Amino acid sequence: MGDISEPLLTTNQEETQENYQETQQETQQEIELTQLIPLETIEKPIQKKITGRKKKQLTPRQMLLISKMDEITNNILSNAESTLATPHPISCLSLSIDGVSIFFGSENGSVSKYNTIEKKVTYDVPLGSEKIHSLLLDEISQRAFICGESSKIRWYRLPLFELEFEFLGHSEQVCQILLDPRRLFLYSASDDKTVRKWSLAKKSFEEIILQHNFPVKCIAITYDGKYFFSSGEGRLIKVYDMTFKREILNLKSHSDCVRCLVVNKESSFLASGGDDNLVIIWSIQEFTPIKVISEHSSSISALAFNDDSSFLISGSRDSNIKVWDIDKERREIALNAHTGPVTSLLISPNQDFIASSSEDMSLKIWSFPIFLDDKIYRSLQNDILCVTFTPITKSIILCGSDKCVRLWNPYEDEGFLLLTAQGPCLKAAVSSDERYVAIGDEIGYLYIVNLAGKSIEKQVHAHMGPIRDLCFTPNNLKIFTGGGDSKINIWNIETLEAISLKGHQQSIWSISISSNGEILVSGSSDKSLRVWDQDGNEKSVILALDQVTCVAFDRTDSYIIAGCTSGQVKIWSVFEFYHESTFNKHTDAVTSLYVTLDNEIFFSSSLDKTLQIYSLKYRTPLTYMARKQAIFCMGLSSDEKYIITGEHELIYLQENPLISNDFRILGPEDSIQKFLTYMKSLLTELERTPDPEMDQFLILPEFFNSLHIYAYFNQRDYLALSLSQESPPFFTSKNGFNPLSVCLLRGLGQLRDDVIRAFCEQGETNTYLLQMVESDLTAMNRMGFSLLGDLYNVIYKDIYRKGLPKFCAKDVVLPNIQLKDSFRVKAGEFLDEGKLTSHGVGVTFFESYVKVNMAIGSRESIEFLESLEACSNSDVIKSQLVKDIIEYKWQTAKYIMIYQGSIFLTYMLCLCVYTLFFMGNLSYLISLFVFNILLLGYEVFQICVGGWSYFSDGMNYVDWSRGIFIFIYIIGEWTGGMDRYLYSVFSVATLMSWLRGLTYFRLIDSTRPYINLLFETAADISGFLILFLYSTLAFSFLFMVLAFNDSLIEILISLKDSYNLALGNYPEGDFNFIEFIMVTTSLIIGPIIMFNLLISIISDTYERVLSDRVAADLKELINMIIEVEYMMFHKRLFNENKYVQSCHETVNEDRDEWEGKLRALEKSIDKINQSNQILCDSAIKRIEEEEENMSEFSNRLERILEFAKSNNNQLF
Repeated sequence: MGDISEPLLTTNQEETQENYQETQQETQQEIELTQLIPLETIEKPIQKKITGRKKKQLTPRQMLLISKMDEITNNILSNAESTLATPHPISCLSLSIDGVSIFFGSENGSVSKYNTIEKKVTYDVPLGSEKIHSLLLDEISQRAFICGESSKIRWYRLPLFELEFEFLGHSEQVCQILLDPRRLFLYSASDDKTVRKWSLAKKSFEEIILQHNFPVKCIAITYDGKYFFSSGEGRLIKVYDMTFKREILNLKSHSDCVRCLVVNKESSFLASGGDDNLVIIWSIQEFTPIKVISEHSSSISALAFNDDSSFLISGSRDSNIKVWDIDKERREIALNAHTGPVTSLLISPNQDFIASSSEDMSLKIWSFPIFLDDKIYRSLQNDILCVTFTPITKSIILCGSDKCVRLWNPYEDEGFLLLTAQGPCLKAAVSSDERYVAIGDEIGYLYIVNLAGKSIEKQVHAHMGPIRDLCFTPNNLKIFTGGGDSKINIWNIETLEAISLKGHQQSIWSISISSNGEILVSGSSDKSLRVWDQDGNEKSVILALDQVTCVAFDRTDSYIIAGCTSGQVKIWSVFEFYHESTFNKHTDAVTSLYVTLDNEIFFSSSLDKTLQIYSLKYRTPLTYMARKQAIFCMGLSSDEKYIITGEHELIYLQENPLISNDFRILGPEDSIQKFLTYMKSLLTELERTPDPEMDQFLILPEFFNSLHIYAYFNQRDYLALSLSQESPPFFTSKNGFNPLSVCLLRGLGQLRDDVIRAFCEQGETNTYLLQMVESDLTAMNRMGFSLLGDLYNVIYKDIYRKGLPKFCAKDVVLPNIQLKDSFRVKAGEFLDEGKLTSHGVGVTFFESYVKVNMAIGSRESIEFLESLEACSNSDVIKSQLVKDIIEYKWQTAKYIMIYQGSIFLTYMLCLCVYTLFFMGNLSYLISLFVFNILLLGYEVFQICVGGWSYFSDGMNYVDWSRGIFIFIYIIGEWTGGMDRYLYSVFSVATLMSWLRGLTYFRLIDSTRPYINLLFETAADISGFLILFLYSTLAFSFLFMVLAFNDSLIEILISLKDSYNLALGNYPEGDFNFIEFIMVTTSLIIGPIIMFNLLISIISDTYERVLSDRVAADLKELINMIIEVEYMMFHKRLFNENKYVQSCHETVNEDRDEWEGKLRALEKSIDKINQSNQILCDSAIKRIEEEEENMSEFSNRLERILEFAKSNNNQLF
């Protein structure tokens, strides 16, 4: 992921607070003016807070995160509803002619104007105390009409709502008014059972056009002025012909009071809604109902068509708003942020927004929702029991309970009838070459249909019971069928000869074959899964503990996925038939399974009406989609562009949202608007209670969820509640972001630790989850925070799994470290069968759950090792994973280091021989010259491959110094110059050579810790040396002053005497009193104080180094491996990400050694701390409960005292 040295963003808190206060002051002024509270007024400063950030040294990864999160937040803010809170419930809405202003009437009799651009109320006019039922605008004539609880209809002049006239005539409240298309007449409906016509030109009553037997609640008129409609408590919709001025028809379909009527602009549809919870769409041409909508759970209170009549919007007293696609009949979209009955609806002319009002005292503005593309319903007169796509032509094959099998084109209204079977068809399968379709029915017949010719080629009574599942082999030569007679038959397609597999005790419900055709798995009512090889031999029996209804392989044939009647979905490993994962998201039988082509995600459908989506890679649920009916079957097209489900009497074909590049929220459709509102309140910092239910939504196309957003915006309380769930929805987004990586990129240490703890806790039961930390290990190593050691212990741990041996022969070489593509240990890859024993050497297996780049010399490998070298957490270095990685790489690197050390050792031998026997021999200097050329050439090579990192190692400077001084000496010897200083130069080169030679003792296990101790001691005494030099110089100058010496020679002699005194050597000679005091003081400060200080420093260093001897030893190995890896420049781009597995000899922890005792004590303390924390949390909880009880008791006591006091007052 790269270096993460700086937090992602910084916020100017003072500026933000200042802007917020300014905006709040403006808002308060508006509130005082209008007595309305527009919640959007705080959005501007918060939006500035989100986008107006200071960026500092952002990495490309951080900039990508900012870009994606800004895109998501902008989409959420633009798609979530905007809310205007009002002091009184709004009863009706009306839209200005330009679509900018919304006028609304309230139950307190006032009319207000809300500007949708400025997002504020511009004025509020009190018109009386009665509730307003209907508000009608005629801005062309600058007039407005209002009716309400009284029998009057008022005419006002715009824009100030000045009373112009009052129409009198009704005897009871007026429920609705409307204008005719030419704006000449006004029509009104009243509880006095009449519909009246008023002349606007004459300002007078014209006539009663319709007389009802019950109160009239709603009226409507066609835009061409041809028909007039009215209805109410009488349940009939009266149709009045405006041309012939007579009632011509009564429409009867509602069973209760009709509350609203609306006509579309083309005057082709009439929509009615009533207390029977129904919305009925009528054809005006034929006066017949063409669609009945029964999705609301309470009375319909408002209806509206959009301008082109493609959508109808309905509002209900169940507080829900639903948008219906009339043209394409796609599934409705629910807008359900209201908490009270919906009172009115309207749509902007350009279909930008929907406005709604409710008794919850709010006006909400919604962005017009976007429907999923290519979403089609197909109505049939039977249950759809099986749906499958043909792999090439992408046609749909449907099996129904009506015994018919049909071939459908997704975009045609009718299908081609392939066959009519003897019984209801339960299952169909298509060969991969699309030549045949195999179909099984409830009676046990198997049909093989030629798809090209659309004809039955073969038919056979295959089983004595229903064929619930069948499949082709990958080579399309055989068909497997599972029947109600508990048999599995293998059929030759050409001859229809069968081989029966027996083993199950009850009916077969599901079968599946691996992609290579080598493994068959079957599920039965006997609550077992049986695994068979390609020859029909039973390999294993898996007890599912539930009836298996469907089964599938993953795309790599590594896992078996099974759905059960209980709703559980379970996953087993194919290699060991080991149960790995269980999902409990369904509440009824699972009917179908599908694994995506990339093997990352799988789907499951169920009779509980849901389509669940899971991450197969991380074994976590992602989200789900809800249907209106039980799902009998499910499938995806071969390109995974479409999802199809078969339900009761319908097929549901839907675009696969997971592959779309458009912004959308995936989850339960009825709660999507709640999620948007919830997220908007979080982004705009409105106070809201954290809701874990919001974690089930997926933000596409980025694959973010609420946990990503909590982490990004540092919402620790929200994140903590989500992490406390039994199975937090952890997963990685399309760009590789997960909650942990977001915390790391943002520099949020507390949230990072919270996520790490959750990873460690969840990783104990779901090891697949730990793969998420793979890309962040290098960055976390550089941070070295305290919890990192715990994480390393979770991602690589010892396992005690059934089937793994406990002992092996004594001649087995351990440890055995291997690299694998799968993290599950297989004993046969470590130990030959002949080496397994029931006693002997105990063995322990380790497996890692993250991949590590083990290609020596690759860039990622070097970065990982360098991060370990820089890691300050010794627990990470001592973790078993790091030990095994170092051990594995050292087996390769050590030979190169030994070869390098051998060359240097040869050079040192040559140098010693020259010094002892051939000093000054010009011929022998050639050998030193050659060695020096080789060694300096290696240093140049190191610079080329290591770059700037070469200069971070101090020993490299020693190498160059040695080489340069050797060259100077050789040149001086050959030329005969520098005779005076020649041997001084050679002595420096010799010293550098011996000093450099110390580093090669790191190759020896027994001396490696002491080399580290030597260098650590040298680093720690640097401060002491400064003080020692200072004190030595001070006393040398004092002695020089006392001796009255000022020559350079005498100064050097004084310095030597002072140094000897520091070493404890008492000088000879006679001293006067002052000189005696100086010498004594020097002896006290030097040998006693300074060298005791040196001893204490060295002791502390020794204790520190040896207390963490293992970590120090490993760091030395890491350093040498890095040196070797830099040499292998040709492997920089190699990627060999593998899982590390190992087999070690089982050893008891060494508690006799003091290091072992410390580790044991540390573990004991950790356990005690955990126990104490649990007790502490329990005690705090009890205290809080007691405080709550005491508070309640105190309140009750106060109420009793007040009651007693009031009674006493009444008595006296």
